[in-house]
Order: sequence, then structure tokens, then C-alpha cells
Amino acid sequence: MIITIIEHPDQLPIITRHSVRHVIIDMPGWSVRPHRLYNWTPNDLQQLFQKTDTIWVNLDGLYTPPELTLLAHNLHHYEGMDHITGFRIHDIGLATWLHHQFPNHRIHLTPETSMHHYAAIEAAFRAGIHGITLSPDISYSAIRDMCQRAPKSWSLELFVQGPILIQYAHRRFLHNLLPQSPDTIIKTSVTDAELPGRLF
Repeated sequence: MIITIIEHPDQLPIITRHSVRHVIIDMPGWSVRPHRLYNWTPNDLQQLFQKTDTIWVNLDGLYTPPELTLLAHNLHHYEGMDHITGFRIHDIGLATWLHHQFPNHRIHLTPETSMHHYAAIEAAFRAGIHGITLSPDISYSAIRDMCQRAPKSWSLELFVQGPILIQYAHRRFLHNLLPQSPDTIIKTSVTDAELPGRLF
């Protein structure tokens, strides 16, 4: 499953062309980091809903009580809520609040840091989330441990950054390092002042 963020309805052809069925939208006033300040209309969401399986709304702020009051008002009066699957949050404290406000919507936690071991992930699911994006700096051994112990009902995502995807795609800047067999893992040392001799 591939999930991507889209910011404007003019990006709908992109998700259709690449068969992306799960999208996240940033809404001004709800999210802290939309790049394009566009308020999705119910009609926009209806078109998006016809092309996808899930539509997530980013609620990525650390909201004060007055901001939560305003957010609840805006969400409850937003006519496109019927098309929204759920919310993606960074602050686990929002989970309880969202359950009270929107009991029929799913909650996905995308922590920026921490959540590095099974006990932390288990506590998050006990708090009522439906899925979690594992932290980008989590170790492979911790991921393996979670996959072995996690119930099938848990939805675990792994965030892979663009530079890593480029590396695996064998882009041309590695052309002199490519082995003859594409199945061979590429390993070479790079100059890194902070982590000398690391493998890339």
C-alpha cells in the first residue's frame, strides 16, 4: 500500500496515473504545514473519494484548548466529513479527544520521534489509535520484534524517505558502483564527518 499527500485537486491525475488509493490532505486551519493554502470543497472530496479507498486529514499541530474548540467547530460543520476516513495525528494526546468528537472516524498516529519499541506501540493502540507510522529512526531489530508480536488488527506503516528510494532505484549518480547483478546489494563507504565509514 502506498500513501501520499496531495494538496490540490489538480493533483488527482497523478494519483490516478499511479494507482494510489490512500491519500492524506492538508487543510489550512487544520494542519500546520500545507504548502498550498487550498480549502477542499465537499465536491472536491467527492471526486477524490471516487478515486481512492481512504482519505486522511492531517491534524499535525500541538493544539491549545481554544484551538481545539475552534477545530471541533470547523470539523463538525465541514460538509465533506462523510468522505473522510479519519485523522492522522502527531500528538497521541489528541486520540482521546478525537474519539469523543468523532467516534466513527479512524485515528492514525504518525509520531515524529520516540515510539522505538513494542511497549510504546502497544500503549498507543491501547490509547485508541487504529494505526501507526513507525518512527523513521526505529531500528530494524525493533521493527522485526513488532512484526512478530503485533496482533493482526494492528496497522503498522513504515515511512521510507525519498533519498532511500532513489538509492534502491539505482539512479545514475551510483552508475559506477552498480554490480552486474541487480540482486546484489550496493555497499560503499561515503565521506560523512559525523558517521565516518558508514555504508550507503
